Amino acid sequence: MKQHDELRRTGLTLAALVALAASTARTGHTQSPADSAWLAGDTGRATDLYVARLEADPTDELALHRLALVRAWDARYEESLDLFGQLLRVSPDNAEARVDRAKVMAWSGDLSGAIDEVDRVLEQDPTYVPALLARARYEAWKGDLASAISMQNEILGLAPRDREAWRSQATYLAWDDRLVEAVAIYDSLLRTDPTDRESQLGKASALARLSRLDSAAIVYEDLLRTDSTDIDAWIGYARVAAWDGRLIEAEWRWRHARQLDPDNVEVLAGLGQTLYWQGRNAAAYATLERALEVDPNHREAADQMRTLRLDLSPTGKPGLLFTSDSDTNDIFSVEADGGWHINPSVEVEASAYVREARFGAGALGRTAAGVLVGASTLLEPGWQLFGAVGVSAVSYTHLTLPTSSVMG
Repeated sequence: MKQHDELRRTGLTLAALVALAASTARTGHTQSPADSAWLAGDTGRATDLYVARLEADPTDELALHRLALVRAWDARYEESLDLFGQLLRVSPDNAEARVDRAKVMAWSGDLSGAIDEVDRVLEQDPTYVPALLARARYEAWKGDLASAISMQNEILGLAPRDREAWRSQATYLAWDDRLVEAVAIYDSLLRTDPTDRESQLGKASALARLSRLDSAAIVYEDLLRTDSTDIDAWIGYARVAAWDGRLIEAEWRWRHARQLDPDNVEVLAGLGQTLYWQGRNAAAYATLERALEVDPNHREAADQMRTLRLDLSPTGKPGLLFTSDSDTNDIFSVEADGGWHINPSVEVEASAYVREARFGAGALGRTAAGVLVGASTLLEPGWQLFGAVGVSAVSYTHLTLPTSSVMG
């Protein structure tokens, strides 16, 4: 879900910095090559070095914690939870590790287990802010935004200068459609730190939902001037253009984002939706299909694919008409038309009719019938080709001289 994804990007990282600093002080580690690689953002090299450290010392708390985080970021949840289990056997009172372990449980779908884990921490220290933040987050994920917002107010009473707490509160207010309040919090955070990326992204998203699309675009442009590879800013920037009806521009932005991250499911879902809005069903189908291969549970991609498949499903419309007047003129008509897609880019359509008319108590009669079959296809980037063939026949009946003709 969207809320899950937004918190997943930052919820573990911020708490982890505090946790790991505490872990370093507790274990007395100096900065090793593994630590240097970690702090430099080279998680691949850091992972290899931490694995080697654990082979030498299976009780190395810092290595266990950081390796568990990497496994979680790679969606290797079972391995991550196993590593957290080892860490907590070495250090059962490590509250930071328990909070991070709870987050991994939540990501893996065990929300009740995550709540239980956080509650264990809060039993020992009811004022421990990272645990309180996690607890409020899980209430929001359950859909109880009123409880989450109330808990955040209590947290802000304990830690009024905690920027993460303020950002979380703004997030929950936005999810609760209290967008003006959310923007006010983001503005307050940005006054004290204009470079706060998460607050900029949150503000831009809220502005877009308030239909202040130009204002949202300005925020996204500022972010992209700072970092032209910011995938989240590109996603928002493309979405704003799509919502504003600028579909060609939106498509270009989505495709630029896809160059940066080819299998980003948010990018694929957004591009697929934009292509669908352009009427390019085949391209939209292929893109959404790829999105669901990456993440079969992605709600927006799944919803858009259902809509597209409904549009591509066979259609049919029958018709029946009979009229008669006081001069004994009778008209009877049967019609039907339908269409179906051979594939997402080729549609076949057919129609048929039979009409019979009798005038003046049958002194004159006319019968007509016809069939028309056509096919159309869309070629990228949006050209449509159409062809059709049909045949019709007409027969006239007089009291003395019947005639008929066929036309193709």
